[in-house]
Amino acid sequence: MPRIRRLGIAAVMTAAMALGGAPAFATEALTPSGYVTDVDGFLSDEERTTIETRAESFSSKYSTVITIVIVPNFSDQTPSEWCQATLTKVQDNDKVLLYAVGYEEGIDTYCFGQEITQWMRNDSIVKRYVDSALSQAHRTYTSTPLTSKEAAAVPKTLINSLRSSFDTYKRIRSEYDASSQNLKDEARKEEIKSFFAFLIVGLLLVFGIFFGHWKKLREQEEHDAEIESAAWRIQHRREERDDKAAQHAADKLVQQANDRLAAADLEVRDAVKEWDYARAQFGIAATEQFRNRIKGAKEALSRGDALQQKCRATSNPETRKTLATQIISDLDTHMGLLSDAQAPFSTKRSELTSLPTRLAEARERLAEELAAVERSRDELATIAGIYPGTILASLEDNPDKAASLLASARSAIESAQAIIDTDTELATSAVDTAERALLMAHHEMNAIFTAKLDLDNIEERLGVAIASLSSDIEEADLLQTDPTLLAPLITDARAAITRAQEALIHNDNPLDALEHARAIETKLDATLDPLRTAEHQSGGTRSP
Repeated sequence: MPRIRRLGIAAVMTAAMALGGAPAFATEALTPSGYVTDVDGFLSDEERTTIETRAESFSSKYSTVITIVIVPNFSDQTPSEWCQATLTKVQDNDKVLLYAVGYEEGIDTYCFGQEITQWMRNDSIVKRYVDSALSQAHRTYTSTPLTSKEAAAVPKTLINSLRSSFDTYKRIRSEYDASSQNLKDEARKEEIKSFFAFLIVGLLLVFGIFFGHWKKLREQEEHDAEIESAAWRIQHRREERDDKAAQHAADKLVQQANDRLAAADLEVRDAVKEWDYARAQFGIAATEQFRNRIKGAKEALSRGDALQQKCRATSNPETRKTLATQIISDLDTHMGLLSDAQAPFSTKRSELTSLPTRLAEARERLAEELAAVERSRDELATIAGIYPGTILASLEDNPDKAASLLASARSAIESAQAIIDTDTELATSAVDTAERALLMAHHEMNAIFTAKLDLDNIEERLGVAIASLSSDIEEADLLQTDPTLLAPLITDARAAITRAQEALIHNDNPLDALEHARAIETKLDATLDPLRTAEHQSGGTRSP
């Protein structure tokens, strides 16, 4: 069998191995018919004809029969077992390569006759040409299950790629054989010349030739020795340079680890002092996690000291880098946990320091808002004389709501004042409650104070609110965040826009629609602001 013929078989076999899929199963073996056997007529007539034409042309040119089988899936047997069972039903199968595709699962398999197997064992030079053909053919699968176009594409691509590879190999082989023959011819000519030279010059010339040959060998040996010596020196210098670079990198990392150990030791010392202070201020139970984090950080310091000693005891740069990395990683983990446990106490202490000021400010705001309640009632009565009652329906209860909220704020302020020296944590919670109640009361009354101006410009105000909400919705889409985070708010915003539009058209409680739109926008902005900040800090840009 010619060498190019064995090349074709090797390439096809290797391609089949690269494209073989995960284990599948065949219902039963079948008897292939011609170059393409399509059990269920999955391929179109055009696809089948194209594959048959290419397989026939390839088989004729490279003396290897390619048989393509298209089946829905494999069951009862493994793909390889199914393939062998099917191959046995092909007459004169020693030179046959069988390639099967199970399109429902996107799985393929291959098998080949005994003569092809023996050829492949004797010729491996084709492998590097086949690799390119395999990479091109295997890209064809893009989905599961396969379409008929995809099921047909792999055999076509495989045959075309192998044909190109074999043609390239034949050309290269031809050039190589021609070059080898020229070298043999030249060598033969030189042998003839030497023979006649020996005949002419006789024994004296023979002696001269041997002397010259010995001298040339001697010079070559000296030259080779010089080259070897130079190569050794270059390699030695390269190794020295690499060793120095590795040692430098290790020294740098070890120094970082040493610095991290020193800094961590100071951090732990400061944390211990902070824990003693926090325990006295907030109690043992509240600082238990802080204590555990200090313990973990101290243990990390001990481990770091031990690894530091190992670094000093070895000169191996890789070992030193590994040890230094362990020190830094361990300290970063536990010092981060320690910082997280310590931070809340600094925040609490700051809050406690400002608590008397917050309480005094809450009292002043309470007095201001109480005075505003009666003014809001008067303002509402004035507006009621100008606009229909239906328009102001949403504001009728605002003064009473504000008064109730202010009563709650007063009670919270008095509670905080009573326990500010004995239970600062509970006093802080009471002040928080009072501040929220004051803010809500202010909102209720402010809606009344701004109502006349809003109603006088209701169309403009509703238009601005609609435009602002629409802009926020567009921005939320551009920020490309988690849809579940903003989905409820965006739904509310769209509903508020619809309500505002209807109020503009029908003059149906436009003031209530305006207040509703403003409230939804406030909630949406509160969620979008952190995302906007993160986008700005990352330097990201959004399309207009």
